[in-house]
Amino acid sequence: MKRLLLFLLVLGALDLAALRPGDKAAELPRLKFINGVQTPVALPLKQDVLRVVTFVLTRARGAEGTVGMLAALDRTYRGRVRQTVVTPDPESDALSLRGLLRNSGVAFGLDSSRRITLQYMGGSLLYPRSFVIDPEGVIIWSGETVDLGEMLQEYFAGTFDRKVAEKVSPMLEELQALLREGNEPKIRALANKIFELSPAHPGALRIRLFSLENSGRIPQAWELLEERLKAAPRTGRLYFTAIDFISRYAYFRPRLGGVLKTFSVQITDPQLRCAMAWELLRRFQYDLTALEFACRLPGNTPPADAELRFLWYAVKAQTAYLTGDIEGAVRFQK
Repeated sequence: MKRLLLFLLVLGALDLAALRPGDKAAELPRLKFINGVQTPVALPLKQDVLRVVTFVLTRARGAEGTVGMLAALDRTYRGRVRQTVVTPDPESDALSLRGLLRNSGVAFGLDSSRRITLQYMGGSLLYPRSFVIDPEGVIIWSGETVDLGEMLQEYFAGTFDRKVAEKVSPMLEELQALLREGNEPKIRALANKIFELSPAHPGALRIRLFSLENSGRIPQAWELLEERLKAAPRTGRLYFTAIDFISRYAYFRPRLGGVLKTFSVQITDPQLRCAMAWELLRRFQYDLTALEFACRLPGNTPPADAELRFLWYAVKAQTAYLTGDIEGAVRFQK
């Protein structure tokens, strides 16, 4: 019940006047930057680079994880994406996050007047939220920051469709309003319209799953996940959502092997494969099916990327230990 009340309270504060995809981005005021990185004030940018503006509340749960994720994205897209984190919070609160951006190109600005926050966010409490701006100064995507990495990956792979983002944005706002009303038939109908445009849309899927789980319709929630996996089998995020679901509802544990088999065929990204192996070890430590796939998914060759290599060795050490190979576990830890 507390989870439901919190979710509806956040949605209830949504202001439809917030900026959307297709809108001209508001220029950034002269913020006070606290980590030594500056960001251009004027829009548009005079070069072929995306700008990302992310609004965070520094004391919110998960704020450190959000800022750490943005720093990781900066390393991945350095030179192609310029990021600015904006907070309306006092400097004394923001300083606790400053260290996470050390040696990154992410600017961290204080919006003490709250002017820029209101221009972008309206009255919304849906923090953290990111806005992606093209070189012409037009917003091409906005959404929960957890989905930013997927959006950037699609953009640079040439599969992002800004027209779809513009169409989905008002539909998503309507979907949030329907959730506040608890209108399940209309939620299902509108979510399906969004899925026709974007088969694995993260926001629509989260709202639809929340609605079903909160009303106790757990089998229908699983059916929705299976349906989306069939519609978008190369979307790695869906498999992690399915794994989370299975870990919370033991009745669906027999489905674990099938989900992982499809994942192993459809998803070739070494980072996602290592991440899935680690999730399996974390959520299903003594499940033989999970352990089998955790051993197989990362492959036998250490990745070239230093950060990914660290995760690869951690997974290998843990799987070696759980399979009784103590010498191997010690070797991988070294």
